Amino acid sequence: MSKLRRWQTISGVALAAATIFGSGCAQQVGDIDRTQPDKIEKKAFKDNTQEWYYRQTVVDSDLQGSVVFEGMQSSLKRIKWIVTENTLFACSTVAPAQGEFIETLQGEECFGKVAAFPITSHFDIQRQYSTATGEQSNVIVENTTDRPWYQRDYMRVDWSSNMIDGSGMFDNQIGGMAAASWNVPQDDSYKDPWRTRIKPDRGFIETTTMYTFMPDLYACYNNFGLDSISNCDAGELRMAHSFVKIPKEKTYEPIPMLDNEYITKNDGVDLVKTTRIFDPGTSLALEVECNDAVDQFLRTNYGDDPSENCRPRTFDHFTRFGYFRTQNVEYLDEYDSRREASRQYYANAHQIWQTAYNADG
Repeated sequence: MSKLRRWQTISGVALAAATIFGSGCAQQVGDIDRTQPDKIEKKAFKDNTQEWYYRQTVVDSDLQGSVVFEGMQSSLKRIKWIVTENTLFACSTVAPAQGEFIETLQGEECFGKVAAFPITSHFDIQRQYSTATGEQSNVIVENTTDRPWYQRDYMRVDWSSNMIDGSGMFDNQIGGMAAASWNVPQDDSYKDPWRTRIKPDRGFIETTTMYTFMPDLYACYNNFGLDSISNCDAGELRMAHSFVKIPKEKTYEPIPMLDNEYITKNDGVDLVKTTRIFDPGTSLALEVECNDAVDQFLRTNYGDDPSENCRPRTFDHFTRFGYFRTQNVEYLDEYDSRREASRQYYANAHQIWQTAYNADG
């Protein structure tokens, strides 16, 4: 074999090896993820049957606030999420008055908004592709154009700013507050006691917002004296917003707690009625149940009409047990909601077992 022929053979083998080796390297590049942090899947917020508990807690405050202190909590709310184009709403699932009326937001039940966080973008996560051939690349991007916003699977929420407050929350109680936007990373590796923790798949969401509130002259006077009033400026506080999923399985049995409850018999059909009769032997007035014998005794000895003396017997719940109570009202078309008959009272009782129900329910 001539030297020229041998050289051509060696060059061809080297070129083939380089081509194969180069192709192998190109395949090892892998995916390039160009998506940004803090993205959230919408599906966790679109289940209209899932309720959440929501409560606010003051986690930091300065001396300008006399009525605000660390650890102060709002009332507890039951909410569900509603996603709109620009805002993520937390809507109350408890009606102001129970009845046959429904308030809606985008076709979903919403009995008042208790929190609202701005949505900065809606997007899909997909591979970049050629608009000419449709061929996909190894670059993963956020796509904001191929589908309408309400069909996209992901969103990015500004958890640092709550734009509204519901009844019983702090803005309504204190007044003069304004949300101040600030940025705390959601990255799990970021160490901060007020870091936003968004874990809807694990059943909780927690974020901290910052507020400023109007100067409190009484607070400045009490803390620093009369001369400080002219230099009293606005205060600042940080507030944690905590959301926890409510289990769909019912585990708690509400306990009605009226002031008084009628005592009945015959499976609740008839009211037990009683009257007082003087007993000469004990010199005491005894309470006895009204029946035929008692009716005859009253007519014979006192000439009384039993209907004037017999009264329904009641059991005094509230005086004997003294629970704190939660009150609901039911709207009645003929009376509205201001009559006692439309009010419902429940004891604030905390069960010690995981569930109040057995296998039979």
